[in-house]
Amino acid sequence: MYKDYYDLLGVDLNASLKDIKQAYKRLVRQFHPEINIYEDTTDKFLRINQAYNILSKHTLHSDYDRDPNRWFYIANNSELNTNRNVDIPLIENDLNNLLSTEISYFNNILQGYMNRGLASEVHHKLSETRKSAEYPMEITLEESFNGITKTLPINYGINGVRLNLTVTIPRGIEDGTKILLNTGDILVPEDIYVVVKIQPHRYFIRDGQNLHSKISIDLVDSILGTEIEIPTITGNVLLNIPPGTQTGIVFRLSGKGMPILGNNNHRAGNLYLSISINYPKNLSTEEKDLLLLLKYMQNNRTG
Repeated sequence: MYKDYYDLLGVDLNASLKDIKQAYKRLVRQFHPEINIYEDTTDKFLRINQAYNILSKHTLHSDYDRDPNRWFYIANNSELNTNRNVDIPLIENDLNNLLSTEISYFNNILQGYMNRGLASEVHHKLSETRKSAEYPMEITLEESFNGITKTLPINYGINGVRLNLTVTIPRGIEDGTKILLNTGDILVPEDIYVVVKIQPHRYFIRDGQNLHSKISIDLVDSILGTEIEIPTITGNVLLNIPPGTQTGIVFRLSGKGMPILGNNNHRAGNLYLSISINYPKNLSTEEKDLLLLLKYMQNNRTG
């Protein structure tokens, strides 16, 4: 049992503020729950935070020193047990960069364990307490088609450690797919995922590996047939429209859809084109006469 806050921080009654801060930093390295992987140090770390909060502030420090029963702060403070499920902050602004240095510090510790053949034990303990974090990344449909490598800047952890992580987006990836990032030599206590968001496209609607689009043609072209240039995900191609094409007819262009994820043979889905017909408006007298003639000829057509 610790007698009082001075005893808890391991400093004497005449310790300076500098001594108190140095002791606090040393104890953070030893007992912060995000760094200590072998035991639950939350209660002790909360008590250390409380001790530092009192002893580092002049007014609270003075009141505490004059209290003849100050050891009761340690023995009877039951409030600490109510905060086990909250994030644990660092108290002072000049400690804001502490955890960023601890990542490197903890990484060195892990490497030491690995050199002594204890890597499996360490990784097993990490997996028991590991959390996950998700970060959205928007890409275009073309980037999904071709695949792309991007850099994702994220602010990670309690103190916003800046990480620039490389994200490889494979060909054919779908909207909402999660990618587990490789943090390389940076050891973090959680799995970092990118959630891919594919932006809407002005021409195509995606359905799995297939693409869908609508094509409008004039009435005369639908009757007589024509050849038109239409967009695909890889560029424009010519599409033959046969005579008598009706609204709602769907043309299929095989292999003009999205690549199949993980397929090394570069197989792809299809592009489906739905036809709609533009009917003329504000016809001239001559155009109306021609349509009436066409109608008359159809009605009087023989066998």
